[in-house]
Amino acid sequence: EEKRVGLKVSGDSDKYIFDVTNTFDPDIDLDSGLKSEGFTTKVGSKGGQGVAIIRKTVRRLQGTVNYAVDDGFCHLRIEMPKDALEGGA
Repeated sequence: EEKRVGLKVSGDSDKYIFDVTNTFDPDIDLDSGLKSEGFTTKVGSKGGQGVAIIRKTVRRLQGTVNYAVDDGFCHLRIEMPKDALEGGA
């Protein structure tokens, strides 16, 4: 199956918004997996730290991470306060 990744960057007066869309194997329970530390979709991989690193970094910079799983796609939204990225943190 073809892999696809999309990125949209937007924002408003006080925050940046990063929307990431990624395909995944629909046989994987991604919704439950994303709630677990160290979860990976890669077979035989020692990975699984990507989302944990994103959450830790975003939390440190006082932002938010939300996701939705739908029809073979994972939609990740990261919102970051502009002042945290422009020298505030």
